[in-house]
Amino acid sequence: MSSTIRRIFIDAGGECSGRGAHVSATRVRLNLWQEVAIYRQKRPDLFIAVVPLTDPDILPAIADGGLEIVPLQKAGPRSARGYSSKNKQSLRTQLCEISAGLVASSATPRDAWMWHCRGVASPPGEREIALVFGLSAFDEGTSTLPPKLLNRASKAMADIRAYELQQEALQLMGEPVSTGPRVDSQLLSMLDLFPPGLVVNVTGVADAEALIAKKILNTPDARHPPPRDGIYTVAMASGPAQSVLAWVTWKPHLGLPGYSEIRAATERGQPKAFASPRAAAVQHSDLDSEPSPFVQQVQTVGTFDPRDLKWLNAFGEDWKLGMGNADAAPPAHAKRGVSHVELVAWYAPHHLHAEEAWGIWVDAQQLDALVLAVSGDLAREGLTPVVVDALAAQMVVGFLQEREMFHARCEAVLTWLELLAGGPKFVRYQERVLITGRHAGNAVQDALASFWAWSWLCPTSMMAEIAGPLSFEDRGVLQRTLEARFGLERSGALGRNVAQWRLLATQMAQGRLRASSDGLGLPLEGILRADAKLPFEFSGADVPFHVVGTGKVARDLADELARHGIPSRSELRQAILNHFKCALLPQSSQFTCEVFVGRAGRTFQLPRRTPLSATVFEEFLRHFRLSAADYRDKVRPGLTPS
Repeated sequence: MSSTIRRIFIDAGGECSGRGAHVSATRVRLNLWQEVAIYRQKRPDLFIAVVPLTDPDILPAIADGGLEIVPLQKAGPRSARGYSSKNKQSLRTQLCEISAGLVASSATPRDAWMWHCRGVASPPGEREIALVFGLSAFDEGTSTLPPKLLNRASKAMADIRAYELQQEALQLMGEPVSTGPRVDSQLLSMLDLFPPGLVVNVTGVADAEALIAKKILNTPDARHPPPRDGIYTVAMASGPAQSVLAWVTWKPHLGLPGYSEIRAATERGQPKAFASPRAAAVQHSDLDSEPSPFVQQVQTVGTFDPRDLKWLNAFGEDWKLGMGNADAAPPAHAKRGVSHVELVAWYAPHHLHAEEAWGIWVDAQQLDALVLAVSGDLAREGLTPVVVDALAAQMVVGFLQEREMFHARCEAVLTWLELLAGGPKFVRYQERVLITGRHAGNAVQDALASFWAWSWLCPTSMMAEIAGPLSFEDRGVLQRTLEARFGLERSGALGRNVAQWRLLATQMAQGRLRASSDGLGLPLEGILRADAKLPFEFSGADVPFHVVGTGKVARDLADELARHGIPSRSELRQAILNHFKCALLPQSSQFTCEVFVGRAGRTFQLPRRTPLSATVFEEFLRHFRLSAADYRDKVRPGLTPS
């Protein structure tokens, strides 16, 4: 099996183009703003059949897991040109013909061939069913057939067979018989359970990806919306009459628009809303008047959602930081003489930074120093738990990450507002309000970010999740220590004032420090409050997480995130180059995917877009024939941060 990935671009003029191809589409009807990425695999071991909904063998093929076929003895080859969507043979006839070809080429003759059903789909707008067959069955528990569909098909098939037996018995007794339930009516009631899919005949086509892209663009599926990440998986397999068919599948996104699509729509519709060029170098917090690129080691961890509490396992009860880590750097607030935490963790907006540089950044040395300082504060306050290092690490990491997620959320809201307003907003707000306010020490967004993070971390239920059951006295000690260390007294007072949330919303919408001359703020604070539901999906999985420098807290956190999450793009790139010894094709530098070729000539393309989606990682595992556990246990330990 070989695979490759092809990214197809959809431009505003309604045309799609790919690597080395340009396909005109008179009407772009697929309602998706992201670039359409095609992950292509060659699967000569599979056979694709597209048959009418009335075919009597569809239901047993699904219910029984396949069909047993006795090959036609005189099945002559047909011209591939004769295969079309309007001239399809029955499912059993198609399988008979492919089996006859196998009989001719097989050294071991068989009386029958068992074709296992490996996948099904309901193409949009057609009364047809597409099925994928293979001579090998799925391993137990790995079938791609939806369980609900399999259960419904099995029950329907059992009812049909019971009815047929009943009618046979009546016929033997000379009683009148009646027509049983129709297969197509049974299948019609199950169509909503079928996964999405398209089948494209690419026989003899020089640029199959371009043809597939055109089919995707011009065949929207009302029952199965486009994928959240814009990624379509394509299996190139055999079809009837020696044709080559492309089996196109995707994961429909049924919820609100994802943040990645909001970003893509804004970049395409409002290009002037973004810096040009966007910074590719890693830069420190914009507290510095002249940010300078880091010269330390940089690691892109992937993504980090603090509300998925699996990360807490990085700091178990026996975890210790050690006094030696304090020599690396003093706590950031002591070093600069300010109470800001942006020197430990900060957010780099995608309006100003390139794909590889935007997201949440953490200075590993400063993080170690801050955790050690909080641990010392807790010990001096006489906190009951014997091990305070782990508790300090959990509280500090959770607070910092949730705080920076608020900054990312603010940019997400502004990105959405740019779509609504049809003009730039973020860059003006960043320069005229946020940076100006930070230098003056009165940035409303920073204060509310701290309030946001503390409001999530402070409740008794969350404290119990992180620190375990605490006595009333110990909980008070923990709260007072963190409030003092992070300067939360002012942010708490501001956060409880509804007028401050309205002020921030007004600043973001208007791009100026103060409201209009009448002093009235815009009633838009509802999009910022913690209890507000955004009109799009947004979570920690949408924001890249980076670490600069080295430190124990960040290293142990990154290791734990890698056990459960999707690896970063830089980590997968290193695995492809160093572990699997693939070579980077130089000409791929002009595309939005880097192309790597292995020793056997198989190619894999890694999208430049960050963060990577789950689909990219799944295709990576499939291409290199790995499980997630194999990658975690055998590949990742040999990689080093780059």
